[in-house]
Amino acid sequence: MVAQPEAGGGLANLGNTCFMNSVLQCLVHTQLLHRYLEKRQHSAKCRRRQGEFCLFCALEDLVQRTFAQGPRSPAFAPRAIANALPAIAKGFRLGRQEDAHEFLRYVLEKLTKEGSAVVEAARPPGVTGKYTALQSWFSGALRSQIQCCHCGHESNTQDPFLDLSLELRAVGGRVAPDLDGAMTQFCQDAVLPSTAQTSTSARPAASCGARASSSWSSVRRATSRCI
Repeated sequence: MVAQPEAGGGLANLGNTCFMNSVLQCLVHTQLLHRYLEKRQHSAKCRRRQGEFCLFCALEDLVQRTFAQGPRSPAFAPRAIANALPAIAKGFRLGRQEDAHEFLRYVLEKLTKEGSAVVEAARPPGVTGKYTALQSWFSGALRSQIQCCHCGHESNTQDPFLDLSLELRAVGGRVAPDLDGAMTQFCQDAVLPSTAQTSTSARPAASCGARASSSWSSVRRATSRCI
């Protein structure tokens, strides 16, 4: 298990950049990513052109600046990243208030594109194409299952993800006590009324008495699992 890095210095607000600073702080304190950035493993192989912005290299510099003296490190102004906001997140501009979660998704997407491929031994089964170190730390798969409550027919889909949006407050007003509680709420079964737009693969078997000629009048049970 990789040890949690000691807290680093803060980041200066460059004008409505709280959304950016909060995301950067979370990323550089993420254990595996912090260790990778601290060793400058990306910049040693980076192929950026002269004057071209590289987010991975900028994060390496950020770690060096903000963790030099641990919590006593002075506040650092991440101007290189702030000035490159339009290159990271399309439509974002310095000085405007933006959404932190949306910015995080743009950052992870850009880091995935910039990242170097990891050794094939680390590739999960079924994953094809380029597979980066960042994906090995952040990515997962969401398996969703729809089951007919009448005949038991199941439809299973699996989709990759780099982040999940979790509800802090469930239906009925109950607040999730922690991250595990929010994940439990996210993965709960739900009984859903069917619609005529339900895909063919998700409908009951042809032998099910609940199936109509052009629509499905039964209810479905939907389940999501992170794997």
